[in-house]
Amino acid sequence: MFENKFIVRKEFILENRDNENFVVIDARGDMLKAGDFVYDRAIVLDWKEFTYLTGKDNEYVGLPFAREILLEKFSKYGITPNKKVLIYINTCPGFGMGEDGRFKFLLNFCGIEAYILDGGISEILKTDFYKKVEDDKEVNKASIDIDNKPFLSYEKSILTDELKSIYKDESVKILDVRYEEEYNGKIIFGEKFGGHIKRSKSYPYTKLYDEKGYLLNNSDIEKDILNLGISKSDLIIVYCTTGIRASIVYEILSMLGFNVKVYDESFGRWCITEEFEV
Repeated sequence: MFENKFIVRKEFILENRDNENFVVIDARGDMLKAGDFVYDRAIVLDWKEFTYLTGKDNEYVGLPFAREILLEKFSKYGITPNKKVLIYINTCPGFGMGEDGRFKFLLNFCGIEAYILDGGISEILKTDFYKKVEDDKEVNKASIDIDNKPFLSYEKSILTDELKSIYKDESVKILDVRYEEEYNGKIIFGEKFGGHIKRSKSYPYTKLYDEKGYLLNNSDIEKDILNLGISKSDLIIVYCTTGIRASIVYEILSMLGFNVKVYDESFGRWCITEEFEV
């Protein structure tokens, strides 16, 4: 079992359910469909509503909006800095894409206390507090924000130009957290080209979990990272396609004491403007 105060299980729900400042986000967004189960008081949100997605040639795509813009967006759903927020997805193999990590990343940026539910919907189903989605109209369809600009100075993110200037440094370790077949050149999510950043190491985000969708324990995850030739003194850059899967790896490695940043623009941008290999 992964141990950290921001990784919780069903007991956290039971302890906080009647707290008026407790909010639960089902981060599956428009992946939800009729027949799925959700926490009975969940707010269904989609990461695309909170992320810049309209840059030409994928420039800045995947970056968060400015803090004040995000706070305004979250406040529409009653999520404000005084709230305690729990986020879950379906973490079983083949379902989740790290959206819980992405929301925690964004909420941290906003100064909002956020927790990830280990095991996701499986852990919700261990409580008595769930219901079935009866109609697709209950699912929150994300609207793409075409008006606001991305925030370029978040200290936990790195942009393409900065990464280009340091990625050949031996003390900088780059983790490609997409599926292994993507690393090897397969295009799954619409990138212009397949392959990976030179010198990057493949560490699929799915390696964080066991076969039931629960996080591995701290020592097993740490051992996997150290076995890649990475130490806690190295700067680690994690990337995927638009920064979503990278965010969950960022969150977990940060909790383990690694020095990590997210390359939000990720391979969707890098493959258009910089050198890569297959």
